[in-house]
Amino acid sequence: MTSAELELNAPETPNPTHDLTEARTSVVGRVSGAIQLVGTSATTLARRLPGSVHATRAGAHEVTSALQRLPDSTLRWIAATSVGLGAGLRLAGAPRLVSAAGAAPALIVGAAIALRPTESAAPAHEQAEESAGGLIDMTDEHTKGTISTAEGKVEEGLGKLTGDKEAQAHGKAKQVQGAAQKGLGDVQDAIRGPKDKSKA
Repeated sequence: MTSAELELNAPETPNPTHDLTEARTSVVGRVSGAIQLVGTSATTLARRLPGSVHATRAGAHEVTSALQRLPDSTLRWIAATSVGLGAGLRLAGAPRLVSAAGAAPALIVGAAIALRPTESAAPAHEQAEESAGGLIDMTDEHTKGTISTAEGKVEEGLGKLTGDKEAQAHGKAKQVQGAAQKGLGDVQDAIRGPKDKSKA
């Protein structure tokens, strides 16, 4: 074999400069394509964002209004089911975000209850709720206590789902606060004496 034949049959030696140039060209092409995509997406997003924000606000207002018209027992059932679903998902090993999404309706229902317009027909301590054949006087403190206890349970549950010890402790503290407020309501009722059944 001659030296010319050896050169023809010899494997090509890689050219590092040529490979580097190809890699640069490929990277520049990909980056410029990504920049164009981001620019186009940002323009589309900027165009659609005001309408999306308006639609989201309108939808949230409709949902809140609809929830506020539901009876308390239904709202409590939705909240309890939501917290249970979130806890069940977490116990089953679902990611925290999925578990939090399962419990999110409880927060929405809680907000709907908290934002519910109050009726000023009669003060809360004069309103009575019939239950088991007798009248139960629900004072403002009873109501505040019930709300604080519910908020505390939701916050503690979400703290457990997300692993947030501070939220768990704050939730427990809210429950204690709610129990104290209910106790204050009981004391107020005892001082007022039994309600006159003819007024109801």
